[in-house]
Amino acid sequence: MYYSIYSVLLFIHVAIGTVSLITFWLPVISQKGGKLHKKSGKWFEYGMLAVAVTGIAITVMTLADPIAIKDPQAKLSGEEVTKLIWWTEMFAWFLLMLSLLVWNSTRHSILVLKCRDNRQILRQWPHLLPIIAMALISPYVGYLGTKYNFVLLQVFSVLCLANVYQLLRYTFKPNLQPREWLIQHLRHIIGAGIGAYTAFFAFGGRQLLASVVSGQWQIVFWVLPGVIGGILTHKLVKKYRKQYRVA
Repeated sequence: MYYSIYSVLLFIHVAIGTVSLITFWLPVISQKGGKLHKKSGKWFEYGMLAVAVTGIAITVMTLADPIAIKDPQAKLSGEEVTKLIWWTEMFAWFLLMLSLLVWNSTRHSILVLKCRDNRQILRQWPHLLPIIAMALISPYVGYLGTKYNFVLLQVFSVLCLANVYQLLRYTFKPNLQPREWLIQHLRHIIGAGIGAYTAFFAFGGRQLLASVVSGQWQIVFWVLPGVIGGILTHKLVKKYRKQYRVA
């Protein structure tokens, strides 16, 4: 029963995530403020929230009972089980961190459009608690990355902590520049897409690309979404800062 629930959630997670990876590009290439931009943007936002929730659920289930998830028929030996547990738990913490990144970035990008200059809703606990959770989990993921020599975990631990700082700084800074909420929307909705693409390459994509690139060189594909997303974010933010004269 436990594994069956996990399998259903994983299927939903992968299915919605796959659609969202495609949907991500529609608001990017469509006319800003147009019908397609708004509608596809909503599709992506709802998809990312669903991906984040299911991602959190399956990682919590994995951390609670990694053997039931990864070896439900109990076929592995004692030594194999020990290796399986630490490997599974390490990547479960990583996926949990990415799921929180996707949730926080997506939720923040939605709320800044709604509240604009009135940030009271951003200062309420339903919005702050997942951010605090990511702030607590990220250093532990970085520790695991250092302990087991996984650069990917170290890099994204730092990136998630930087994301926490950006979210809290915007939420509690005394004053906002005109239309600064637009910059926040762009920055963090793209950040959600980066998190989704990273999760794809780090898990499903890692297996698909194993025959092409193996070992530690696979980190190139894992980091690539962040590099591409970072360049895209920088260009869009620069464009709209200049257009709307946001300092």
